[in-house]
Amino acid sequence: MAFSLILIILLKAISVSADPIDAPSAIRDDLYASISAEVIATTNVPSINAKYAAVFDKSNRTLLYSKGGMSEHIYPASTTKILTALVVADQIPYEKWDSEMITVSAKAVNLTDNSSSLGLKQNDIISVRNALYGLMLRSGNDTAIALAEHISSSVKQFAELMNQKALSLGMTDSNFVNAHGLHDENHYTTMNDILLAAIAFSDNEHLSAIASTQAYSVELTRRNQAIKIDITNGNALLDPESNYYNRYVTGLKTGTTSAAGNCLVTHYERDGRDLLLLTYKNERSCFPDVQQLISYAESNFTLLDLADVYANKDFVVQIDNASPNDDNNGQLALRFTSFPSKTILTSISIAQRIRNGADEIRFDLPSEIKAPVFVGDPVGNASIWYNDQILYSGEMVATRTVVEETFIPPDLISISNVDQTPSVV
Repeated sequence: MAFSLILIILLKAISVSADPIDAPSAIRDDLYASISAEVIATTNVPSINAKYAAVFDKSNRTLLYSKGGMSEHIYPASTTKILTALVVADQIPYEKWDSEMITVSAKAVNLTDNSSSLGLKQNDIISVRNALYGLMLRSGNDTAIALAEHISSSVKQFAELMNQKALSLGMTDSNFVNAHGLHDENHYTTMNDILLAAIAFSDNEHLSAIASTQAYSVELTRRNQAIKIDITNGNALLDPESNYYNRYVTGLKTGTTSAAGNCLVTHYERDGRDLLLLTYKNERSCFPDVQQLISYAESNFTLLDLADVYANKDFVVQIDNASPNDDNNGQLALRFTSFPSKTILTSISIAQRIRNGADEIRFDLPSEIKAPVFVGDPVGNASIWYNDQILYSGEMVATRTVVEETFIPPDLISISNVDQTPSVV
């Protein structure tokens, strides 16, 4: 009894009154094929100060919120150092981060006034690991130059490596001319592109460990003497003494210039939720915005295991040629033979509709399906759809028997009407 079966569940998102969202092609899917830029819409949209913002669920490759346009050019300021660190990790194996030493040049410490720095001096000797801590926590521009010059003969040549790395990540609308992010008209990126860099950075466990550190003692050698420089992370979300502290934030990078405004890339992990939050071109502090965006993501979206809904759920269809005496009036019950754990991210309202079975369910069954069908009989395949994406496909079996109708010719005399009394002779 082989036949095809398609189960389609139509889930309609609630419309949202917010800034326009770029088309699904906005986030590069040539590298991350499972990325979907389609926003799951909700009505509870946060009001934030940043001109550009995004909330991206990394585990499910879903954009939960966007403001200001994902493909417009923006200045990255010191969030540039996310890409700088990625290039360093590519060029210097993790096993050499402690043994490979950098000698700081005069150019590296020749910074403009008010430029963020680790406080390096010419001819200081510092390990790659300590330099990376200075880069990510203190946002040291001196450290960025020292790393760039160590890997390449100049910052300009290092920037070429940065652009090559950017292209390898799918960052096709960016251009980098330095390793630190100080303003240059030709040094720019987009929300799409910086998101791809943040995904790659957060995928690197060694870099992530650095970015999540709140305080660190940088060790280096100066004039043949070992010294320490105690530094703290500029991200107040990581500071237990700050009003903005959030224990689930694990990085990532701050940035500020007059042209870029205040910028912040945040990594947030909690109970299976893996979020990247971007806020750019903010004339105020980014931290209140990030607090709102985290609250928005937590209160409007949920993870739903489809197995909890469908593993033991029966789907009922009517069989036309069932016996009038069938106990279930010809209703065939079908169930997936197996349903492994399958978690999706969706709005809380849609998740509730799925649990309650409130959305339309349509069965496309071939017309030749006929009784009898017995418990345990395979009855083809079914697919569960979410918008244009198949969430799950699997085989189904009958969990209820449907008896076929028996045709009795009208000239057939029922044995019950025959006189069984023997004749007396």
